[in-house]
Amino acid sequence: MFGGLNALFTGLAFSAVIFSIYLQRKDLKLTQDTLERQHLEMKEQNKTLELQRLETMFFALLKTLNNSIENMVLNDRTGREVFLIPAMLLNNKLTSASLKHNKEKFWKLIKARDDIFGPYFRSFSTLVDFIDQSSLDWVEKYFYLSIVKNQLTTNELECLLAYSLVDEAQDQFRCKHFIEKYSLLTYVDRGVLFKLVEDQYKEQAFLHILDTRERKN
Repeated sequence: MFGGLNALFTGLAFSAVIFSIYLQRKDLKLTQDTLERQHLEMKEQNKTLELQRLETMFFALLKTLNNSIENMVLNDRTGREVFLIPAMLLNNKLTSASLKHNKEKFWKLIKARDDIFGPYFRSFSTLVDFIDQSSLDWVEKYFYLSIVKNQLTTNELECLLAYSLVDEAQDQFRCKHFIEKYSLLTYVDRGVLFKLVEDQYKEQAFLHILDTRERKN
């Protein structure tokens, strides 16, 4: 009789241990799930904060670029109208024979009036480089740089087209590299200047995101 009771109590005790282990495992699983959920939430919060910081810096740099444009004054031109003057030098009686001469006159003006054009090209390069160095994926980078690209005027685009081919400018600001990587000359006028220098750029410099997809270089 006592043997049967001992066996019963032993069995009950063993069952209690098994049930206790089951509860502990269940609690552990709930704890793990909670920790994982909290980790994901913190990761999303950090991503949101990082994006907010990036956008704050991006729009601050964009404002600096626009301020440099607003402060431009040359002859009777102000703001973005100033780009008409170097653009006219580039396009004056432009042919394949006169291209080199026109580019030299263009660069001479840019260098002589660094007080006007220097802040613009430096601000432009800094802004693009900031986005390029960010943790965003390529499509996100293209989106932010499209905000910049969509503000560029015809004369401004032609100035960037010519400026980025100057060796000194390439060494300092890598404008040509960024133009090609992010298709920043999508809306450049397809006139004589474009046709004469087009082959000095990779084709992607003039494409649209629909053509380039998720290009990474």
